Amino acid sequence: MIFQMLLLLLPSLSLAEKRCNLIRKPLSCKNVVKILNYHNEMRNLVASGETNLKPAKDMWVLKWDKELADEAQKWANECKFTINDNKAYQYGENLASYTTAKKPKVDVEHLVRIWFDEIKNYNPEAPVDQYNAGYFTQFIWANTKFIGCGISSYRDERNKVSPYKTMLICNYKPPGNHPDEKPYEPFDRIRCERGTESKVYTALCAHDGEHSRGKYIPCSGYKLQPTAIFFTVFLLYSYYYYKF
Repeated sequence: MIFQMLLLLLPSLSLAEKRCNLIRKPLSCKNVVKILNYHNEMRNLVASGETNLKPAKDMWVLKWDKELADEAQKWANECKFTINDNKAYQYGENLASYTTAKKPKVDVEHLVRIWFDEIKNYNPEAPVDQYNAGYFTQFIWANTKFIGCGISSYRDERNKVSPYKTMLICNYKPPGNHPDEKPYEPFDRIRCERGTESKVYTALCAHDGEHSRGKYIPCSGYKLQPTAIFFTVFLLYSYYYYKF
C-alpha cells in the first residue's frame, strides 16, 4: 500500500522539479548577515531622521528567526513569484526577483534594496492601502521584531532571453501594513519605551542587553565573551579534575 502511494507521488514530484529546475542552495550565513544588516541599517536611517521622513521612536532592531526563514525557503522552492496565501496573516511578506541570461550570482543586497527604494513612492499622509509602497512600509514597520528569508534560483524555460530567475522572500513578525495604522510613531523625547536602546543602531530599540551591543549572530546565536569562555573552561577543568 505504501509502495503504491509512493508511486502515485513520484509524477507530481518530478513535475514540481521540472517546473522549478532549482539550481541554487538556500541562503548562506554570509548572505543572512547581509540581509539582516541592511534591514537594520536602513531602519536606523529612517528612525534617526536621516531621510525625508520624520524620525521614529520604538522601532525594533530586527532579529533573525529560523522558523520564519524555513517557511520562506519552502515557499521560495515553489518558484512562484506571488504572496503565500497559506500564511493566514501570521507574518508579513516581501518578495523581490531579477532575471539573467546566464547562471546568476546571488546579490541579496540588490534584492532588498528594491524594497527600500519604494521610499520614493511613500506618502505618510496617505492611507495605508494607498501608499504604493507596501514593501517599504513592511521594511520599516516599527513593531516588527523578527525576520527570516529564503531564496531560490531556477531556470524558466519559457523565458528564452533571460531564463535564469533569482527570487528572495522575507517573512516578518509581527506583520506590518495594518489598515488605519502608520508604520511608526514620530520620535518625541524618548527613543525606546520598550526594549533597550541599541548601541550599534543608535536610533533603534534592541531586544536585550546582549542584542544591544551587537553580539547576536543570526546563524549561531550569541557570541561567547572571553570571560564566559574562561569561566566555561574553568568549570570543565574543575569537574574532570575532581571527578578523577
